[in-house]
Amino acid sequence: PRLFSPEPTVRVDRPGRGGGFANGASIWFDLPEEPAGRVELVISPDGSDRVLRRFVSAPEGEEIEGAGDERPRIESFEAKAGLNRVVWDLTGQAPHLVEGAIMSLSYTGGPYLPPGTYRATLTVASGGEDTDGEAGAEAAGEAEAGAADWVDSRSFEVLADPRLDDITQADLEEQYAMLDQLSARLTATHDAIAGLRSVREQAGALADRLDAAGAPELRPAVEAVLERARELDERLIESRSRVSQDALNYQPRIDNQYAYLYTHVFGNTARPTAGARSRFEDLEAELLPILEAVDELTGPRIDELNRQARELAIPAVQPPPFREADETPAPP
Repeated sequence: PRLFSPEPTVRVDRPGRGGGFANGASIWFDLPEEPAGRVELVISPDGSDRVLRRFVSAPEGEEIEGAGDERPRIESFEAKAGLNRVVWDLTGQAPHLVEGAIMSLSYTGGPYLPPGTYRATLTVASGGEDTDGEAGAEAAGEAEAGAADWVDSRSFEVLADPRLDDITQADLEEQYAMLDQLSARLTATHDAIAGLRSVREQAGALADRLDAAGAPELRPAVEAVLERARELDERLIESRSRVSQDALNYQPRIDNQYAYLYTHVFGNTARPTAGARSRFEDLEAELLPILEAVDELTGPRIDELNRQARELAIPAVQPPPFREADETPAPP
């Protein structure tokens, strides 16, 4: 395999259409034969382990487990023998939202990265040969253990748009820092929503089992958890929205407010304004106590409910999985 050095790429936030123009960095690589295993391309800041984007080509018939919820998100492409190209559009990871979320009048894609040096790393997994029988399987295992994946990387430059002579590098770095923080908050909000919905579903099923289990005394505690989870969910998201115009019918909740601010900061190729920073502080003051209440509900409250359920030999409520951020952004 061979990974070619990407050409320097000019960041153009609002490119025109037509003429075969590819907005982003074209990463070319050559494979001498059809890949037998997985091919993965990762984009990172040069000198950093943080994964900005991850592109994966899996062999036919192989499913990528957890691809829909992987952090960072996995994006699929098809690698083939010969020359291949992946175009990175110079944006980072988009916020992770619950399925069906309606973000009215909002952009929820990834933020543009500031000009700088980035690195493309290509990994071509070694593929094992088909074998028959126990001896063949053992030989294949030894071969696979001895084979190493092919890995190579190339650094390349992302350049500022030369037409924007009144916008500095510091401006674009501050814009990205705030977008990164807003994206992390929006992801945390929707992780909390997903956790609350899981708790509500399980606690509802637990409530249905109480009479059969002969444990009606546990019903008040279960109903209190259900009510608290419903209340917190309603403060975070407007679940009745089905289309973007429902913002006219129902008051958008705090997730939509973060998304709208994210859209505002993204839409201006400039340093975030004082008004944007002030609005961010207002939202933080509203959101953080809600997230603390979610942690209390899905932690100590669920632990106490499960303790009582175990004493009655009733299946417990599983707390939502802990989400580990790719990297905690610094406050803007």
